[in-house]
Amino acid sequence: MGSTATFRVEQTALALEAIGAPRIAAKMRTLRNTSLGGMLRESAGDLELLQEFVKKADASKLMEELRANVARAMPHLAAEVGLPVPEKKPLPPSQDIESWEEIEHRLGVYVQAHEQTLRADIAKYGDVRAESGFDPDQRLAELDRLRLAKYDREGQKEDMHKMDELMDRIDKQLAQNPNIKPGKIASLRRKFFDCYRKYSRRPADELLPDTQQCLQKAERFQAKYAAVFRPPPIDDETLLKRLAALGTYEVDMDSKRVSLSWGSPAGFASDWTVYSLAMHYRVDDKKALHALLDACDRLQKRFAQHQLELRQGILEHFEMHRADIERFQGFDDYALGDDGKPTEESILKHAGGGNILLSLAGGDATVIIQVFFSPDWDQEHLLERSLTDEPDTDPASEAAAAANVRFHDAGPALSPDLLATFEKEHDVKLPADYRQFLLRQNGGRPEPNHLKVKFDDGTAPVYVECLYCIEVDQKQEDSLGDAIDLHRANDLPAAYAPIGRVRIANPGGSPMRTDLLIGLSGRNQGKIMMALPLEMLLSGSQASYETLGLAEMFETCCRRVAPSFTALMSRLTPAGSS
Repeated sequence: MGSTATFRVEQTALALEAIGAPRIAAKMRTLRNTSLGGMLRESAGDLELLQEFVKKADASKLMEELRANVARAMPHLAAEVGLPVPEKKPLPPSQDIESWEEIEHRLGVYVQAHEQTLRADIAKYGDVRAESGFDPDQRLAELDRLRLAKYDREGQKEDMHKMDELMDRIDKQLAQNPNIKPGKIASLRRKFFDCYRKYSRRPADELLPDTQQCLQKAERFQAKYAAVFRPPPIDDETLLKRLAALGTYEVDMDSKRVSLSWGSPAGFASDWTVYSLAMHYRVDDKKALHALLDACDRLQKRFAQHQLELRQGILEHFEMHRADIERFQGFDDYALGDDGKPTEESILKHAGGGNILLSLAGGDATVIIQVFFSPDWDQEHLLERSLTDEPDTDPASEAAAAANVRFHDAGPALSPDLLATFEKEHDVKLPADYRQFLLRQNGGRPEPNHLKVKFDDGTAPVYVECLYCIEVDQKQEDSLGDAIDLHRANDLPAAYAPIGRVRIANPGGSPMRTDLLIGLSGRNQGKIMMALPLEMLLSGSQASYETLGLAEMFETCCRRVAPSFTALMSRLTPAGSS
């Protein structure tokens, strides 16, 4: 694309002229691909041309061209997915250019006429094709590596020139105002760090001597202006010690926000990937940083369990894409088991490293924990998984609080045999504490029934309207069996069962109702979840999960309410309480 394509076209035209084919050489220099795809390639590297192309381009025509090109280049794949394969039509001879046979003949004549020169070149430079074990594919891969190495050297030169300019600009500003706050030069500082960090972590043998010297100069520059480049992230010795306990970290700061990042944070070791850590908070907000570090402590304490959740989430994501991966990429880079499928270890290897981000939602101290992976099988998107920051609890106190909840309109009394029969008929294995609840209470309307649930932008009040009961002798409204049957009829994951109904406060309109779920298996086994109404995800839509094809995304559309049924009961409070 861009200048690289121009260079290759010109070199090919010169070679054609050298063998005596000037007409096709001239044609090559003036010929333009007027298709949308061709114009897109020509505009690569030129921002103005690219913007102009985007304004005028017809996305549907571009997609149509892409399909035709894929079908022409890979007819076997096109046939598999039902794309029409264009018919190959013979091209009539053209008087404007030399024919293939004529070019081949002139090339042979050129070789004969320059045989001595060509043999001298081979003697001087060698001929890899004549070497023992020559592999054309390996040679092409080697040439590709050499090309990338050349681009890397050119990139290093450009970036070091840019970093020198940035240091000069920052130096001038600091000379004029030595007490300037880091946030005032945040943009220049960020650009400097982008260049510096791009190369500072690379092995020295990959860097040009000039690059190494510039990096050393950048180190001295940062030490000279430590207050700007290495500012303390907070004015609190206790918090600084807690930050240091996580390991060496980097600070990015502007006038409003501080970003901290650890490449290898303490307490987040893994046997199948490498985790980094980052957290964001407002400048000088000690309360926010304290909340983030408390959440980080809890995350470390439970990280073994969280890793199991993340591992399972990655494997489930791979399964969602398995058919496409097999069709378009294949499993050549994966270790296969006896069943011919990629092993879990090889799948996890292709998921990449995990980037953990802790941030505060809204104006309260609710900590949101997100983990991002960059899987090979879906290079266009990050794989995001959320972890719940559960407060530390005492099991005895939790059970005592749960016992204080009263119920109205409960179902008929259950025996262990009736409950076992229900589980067998519906092919479910209910978690132990929920089974005990059904035997003791069998559903009903709880009092109190209010709790707060964390969302990405803070917390919201939720009201548990009812917990489903198991029918015994007669039809019962809001029965657990009917709810499970309906859940499965909608092709929603069998790893969850609806156990009740909740009402979510909606400041912009009527309250919204949705299912309360319990995890039956997988990474959320025993946990209590809430399926978000689609109105909260797709504003104004009245569609259902099944009509939108969101069944496979069901888990993404859920929020965790409590780590267990007992914990859910213990968290219920009267409406209006904190």
